[in-house]
Amino acid sequence: MNYAFEICANLIEGILVTQFFVRYFGFKNRTNQIIKILLMTVLYAVCMSVINAYDYIGTISGCIIDAAEFILAVVLLKGKVLEKLLLVQMRSVEATTVSVLLTGAFKEWISYDSNGYARFGMSRIVLVIAAQLIFVLFAELIIRTKIKDEAYVTNGTYISLNIVMTATVLAEIFMLNIVYRLAVADEIITDIYAAIVGLVAIDIVVYVLYIRLTNSSIQ
Repeated sequence: MNYAFEICANLIEGILVTQFFVRYFGFKNRTNQIIKILLMTVLYAVCMSVINAYDYIGTISGCIIDAAEFILAVVLLKGKVLEKLLLVQMRSVEATTVSVLLTGAFKEWISYDSNGYARFGMSRIVLVIAAQLIFVLFAELIIRTKIKDEAYVTNGTYISLNIVMTATVLAEIFMLNIVYRLAVADEIITDIYAAIVGLVAIDIVVYVLYIRLTNSSIQ
């Protein structure tokens, strides 16, 4: 593992994740916005770097990152708490899905060291860039299709959506561990990828229906 590269990658990811949440919700208070953006970005990058050093692929690391994002969103950003939880989980689903699919798609190109870390090289650089570009597209899509007025969404609706996303997050984190360990052992199970695609497809359908039905009721 090249720590300098990984830290830079985590910093860039922190910038992208921060701008996504800030653009979607906006700050509660407009003062010191640059400082708040820097704080959110640096905290995200530090959490990612420290956790990855001890738990490269694991359930605990994913949960800690999600918790940190959620706390920062609740403290600094406008909007409903349940909607923030939903966005955090959606980002987690996106990140896990992309990680799993890229690991499988480029399995023959990725090599691992004795500690199970992906070796630094062109393959690692390309995969990190690909993952971040996909997140940019994901963020733009979510922001452009957000509901026109969250006041029309009940807490019950948010709770139902969060339950669906939580189930997906837990299932994907579990499958990510399996995929990663199989990849390190130079093995693969295509059924896992089919299951992940199926889970994400269900989430997409549920989210699209939620957006369309809510915006239709507003009109």
